[in-house]
Amino acid sequence: YGGQMGRDEEKTLREAIALMDKGKQSWGRMYEVDVNANPDDFLDWDAPLSAQPQDVQWLAKDNKANLAARGVFLDDTTPGGHVVQALKPEEYQGYNIPGIKYLDAGSRGADGDGSRNYVVFDENLISIVKKYGVAGAATMLGVSQAEVAQAMEGQQ
Repeated sequence: YGGQMGRDEEKTLREAIALMDKGKQSWGRMYEVDVNANPDDFLDWDAPLSAQPQDVQWLAKDNKANLAARGVFLDDTTPGGHVVQALKPEEYQGYNIPGIKYLDAGSRGADGDGSRNYVVFDENLISIVKKYGVAGAATMLGVSQAEVAQAMEGQQ
């Protein structure tokens, strides 16, 4: 964040701080985590079957009849998202597929380039590196510690 906060950003930050001060934190937390899995092993929601990891291709081929019965007919262009949506979680057990990756909202339309979000199937693959409070979360969102302190002072 390189400049002064605008009125909208300051208002949003003040509202978030006020909610947190009231203990209404049920919407979630912010963590930095390590995932003990190779990103190349994740099912790519956006990629065609021909570009998926080997285990995803095996999963699809082993479940070809189940997929067809559910309206998904396989060929090399079938997106990974169609495969995972049509299968039940127990059907991907036994395959080395730690989860799903997909283009984040800011990367859609960038021809497959950009940053991705990850969904991990097994919570045991995740270790929490850091937990962020109000100030840490705001910093992660591009707001400085000084701006957080300034906004918090205005709440008192």
